Amino acid sequence: MARSSRTSVASLPTQTGRSGSVTPIPMAVPGTFTTTASSASSIEHSDWLKKSCPTKIPPRKAKSRDTVTGRLVPSKSSSSSHLLPATSRSNDSPKNNLSQALGQLGSTEWEITVDGFGILSRLLRHHQDYIKSELPTINRTAILHLSNLRTQVTRAACLFFEDLFVNLGKSMEQDCEKIAEKLLDKTADTNKFIRDASMAALEAMVKHVTPAKAITPLENYGSKHRNTVVRATTAHVTRVLVEQLGPERVLHQNPNKLLPMLIKFLQEGSLETRTHAKLALASLVVHGSFESTLKRHIPPSTLKNVEKTISSIKNDVRD
Repeated sequence: MARSSRTSVASLPTQTGRSGSVTPIPMAVPGTFTTTASSASSIEHSDWLKKSCPTKIPPRKAKSRDTVTGRLVPSKSSSSSHLLPATSRSNDSPKNNLSQALGQLGSTEWEITVDGFGILSRLLRHHQDYIKSELPTINRTAILHLSNLRTQVTRAACLFFEDLFVNLGKSMEQDCEKIAEKLLDKTADTNKFIRDASMAALEAMVKHVTPAKAITPLENYGSKHRNTVVRATTAHVTRVLVEQLGPERVLHQNPNKLLPMLIKFLQEGSLETRTHAKLALASLVVHGSFESTLKRHIPPSTLKNVEKTISSIKNDVRD
């Protein structure tokens, strides 16, 4: 006789109630789901949580592809690159805050120093006159922190100089050369955040000070630097400056310095440096006076070495 697949009630575990009656305890059969009052309540609570507190997946940070290296990098809009948010409140007592910030920059505690840079950035946005009154002292102290052993302090100093160049512009020209040299050194730092912050500060410099002041540290220091990375950075910043000025101003106001730098970068061993030089020259070769200006400022022997490269740039622009 075939054995029954059902489990008899007698074989089930039992429990005895207060009245003495014996009732079997329901057991879940594999492959089935038994709903009890407590489980039903749990399901209802779970459904309510899902409706009232839906799970949200945070959006991924947008990335863009670098035009020179081809690598994916976080977009500037998705990364926090400033000491303060754009909606920061003004200082209640700017004079006292300035004294406090200068004192904090001399602290041996890195958190206090970084907070001091934050106070100065807030003053810079809302009370520029107080910053200008102590600008030489502020610049001198901030330059020292570009060599700080704490990466957080060094990055804060780079970000602060970016804010200074953006907000004060030509007022920064007195110490522009010293600041640029230190920032150029930091573009070869092993810390990516410091490299990015120093690069942003240099770009802000070439965009907000007069071209002559911006070119001087790039020509005298950056283009002659021993470090390949620093020379590549100098080529990048020079390209930004060339694009900022446009062909007319480059070829008629600053050709004696910019053109020799670009031709020198064009002969560099680093592909990144050569690429920046090509991109800068691509914006100049379309100008009618490019050939004549180039011959006036570049020796014939050097022109002969880059003649094919310049012809290739022209063909690329035409295509």
